Amino acid sequence: MEELLEAFKEDPRVHICTECHRPYFTKRKSLDAETITKAISKYYGGIDLKEKNRKQNYVIARQIAFKILHSYTSMSLKECADYYRPATQDHTTALHGIRVISDRIKYEDRIAEDYNNIIELIIHDHELN
Repeated sequence: MEELLEAFKEDPRVHICTECHRPYFTKRKSLDAETITKAISKYYGGIDLKEKNRKQNYVIARQIAFKILHSYTSMSLKECADYYRPATQDHTTALHGIRVISDRIKYEDRIAEDYNNIIELIIHDHELN
């Protein structure tokens, strides 16, 4: 983990949280919903995040997508929810998803690990393009 943090420190887009020491990157307009969705879908084995499905892996994947979309793009909650229609109803679905996944990231190591791995995958995929 220390090597990864050192690598992130060299990248001007990536910052390290002073409290939890996790990497995060600044909002970038060039990061779009399609890039984020492809990375999350790839991480979870090719699932379709727009599919109306309430299985746990779909729900977690969409919640992570909402959090990343809202944090790292200029998309509003309504735009985030609309992007994943018909799987989502409206902006309150996105808001609820962000709140739930934020709490789960704090308290569940597996979810936090998935989130961090997805962020790394997005950074890696974004650098290749």
